[in-house]
Amino acid sequence: MLKLLVALACVGAITAAALKPKAKKNSFLYEMQSYVVESIDGIFPGGMLDPSMAMGVNMAETDFCKIKVEAQQTHNSIFFGPTCKAAFVELYKAEDQCGGVFCDAVRMFKNDAYGILADFVGAASDDEAFGILKEKIIKPAMEYTCKCSMPMMDAWMDCRSTIGSAQVFDLLQISGAFDADADYLEGTTFKAFWVEFISERINWDNLRVMLERVVSNLCEDDAQHGGKCYDFYYGTVTHLYQWYLRSLEMNPSPCKGKKCLLNPAEKYDEECSTFNLGQFMDSDYDVSFSDLKSALISKFCVEECSGLYQGVLLGCCTATMIQDTELSQSIVDVSQDFADLYKEMYPEDSEDVDLISTVYLDYAKEALGMLRDPTCDNGVQYDVIPCADYEGSNQNSCDGLSGKKLKKCEKKSEGSDDGEASADCAGLSGKKLKKCEK
Repeated sequence: MLKLLVALACVGAITAAALKPKAKKNSFLYEMQSYVVESIDGIFPGGMLDPSMAMGVNMAETDFCKIKVEAQQTHNSIFFGPTCKAAFVELYKAEDQCGGVFCDAVRMFKNDAYGILADFVGAASDDEAFGILKEKIIKPAMEYTCKCSMPMMDAWMDCRSTIGSAQVFDLLQISGAFDADADYLEGTTFKAFWVEFISERINWDNLRVMLERVVSNLCEDDAQHGGKCYDFYYGTVTHLYQWYLRSLEMNPSPCKGKKCLLNPAEKYDEECSTFNLGQFMDSDYDVSFSDLKSALISKFCVEECSGLYQGVLLGCCTATMIQDTELSQSIVDVSQDFADLYKEMYPEDSEDVDLISTVYLDYAKEALGMLRDPTCDNGVQYDVIPCADYEGSNQNSCDGLSGKKLKKCEKKSEGSDDGEASADCAGLSGKKLKKCEK
């Protein structure tokens, strides 16, 4: 047994030692991979979870995973207490098994996190790195969010008043890891303060509204492009990543091949995808909201670029989200709630908190106003049509294309409109039909 443990330790050490960035040196991806390697060494020394963290992770796994074991489902929970544990067990027994998320999350961290990070470090291109993040983190997280976030929130809303029965507060209190005489406790015990804080002082009603609106927007069907709206936003992020690298003249790690997610052959006019970010990155330059606003308006009002921005940034999913006044109000409410809680705990910072929250909320409101009615003095306009209104509308499916791709799309659309394309290709099949339709 001892030999086996030694062998496993050696394998882990060899694996960790061999973990080196695979992206092109001096590229932005190489820098990110180097940072991840440094972080991995602190959390997973030798490829194994740090012993100081392992004890807490193992305790959480044992407690959380009782939800998934029938014989242990009636046992008490250190972290949830009996009432919330029973609520999550009921959700686990349902078709989507939502209540098992805590067990799944801690096991993913314990068993898979190192491998996912190692895969990211071993990605040779931006495309490969984004693909790993999408398939192993973003996609499963969003699928769970769409199915389970609201049932889990509702279960928590119903049981949160009993959270004081969870033993975790007693364990934290006697651990000595927290200041039992902190000013914010106002003379109460650590357990009493945090039980009240979590169950009563946090405005869960406002949080629920915000979560429901965020989930509704992310999980809506994208009537314009297909898939879900979170797929559209993923595509938007990949474009912004490329534009960011180009704007700061950073080196990408391009993908070679025709099936790249971040297609290196996808060329736009350099003026449209290059932004003057250098001045904003200068530590000596005092960036104002007015500066950023002027820079964005000057770009968005270039007629030759409007098709690109319409397709990449202002799809029907974006329109749905920015016109969701319930979502925007819930964000304001939740922000104010937490600002008030912070001021209660640290009254000496109240003035600064009020100033920061007021300034940034005003910026957000002004930015939303611009997005809801994106017009320019030179006549450039954008369509802001929510997905619910998009189906059946006469929108241009060629939005976001340029050059040969735009001409090809427009020609195909014209042919479809007058029936010429379908007539010319009548009677064809297979490769000949595909060639004709092009």
